[in-house]
Amino acid sequence: MKHILLWGKRIVLICVTMAAHVMMGTLLPYPLNTVHILSIVTIFLILNSGRGSIVWFAFLGSWMLELFSVSPFGV
Repeated sequence: MKHILLWGKRIVLICVTMAAHVMMGTLLPYPLNTVHILSIVTIFLILNSGRGSIVWFAFLGSWMLELFSVSPFGV
């Protein structure tokens, strides 16, 4: 049961991070909308926790961000 709650927290953290990135990319003016929220959150987690599972968080977050990107690439 602990593992399910832990993975649930991680999935919610990834979704909140993606939502913050999308909102930041669409609502803020030019210099601020280019900030990459996923990188900031990943660096913050690496500095505070020091666990190896942060690499998987970064991988899954980057993959989800690529799927639901704000800017259309190639269109």
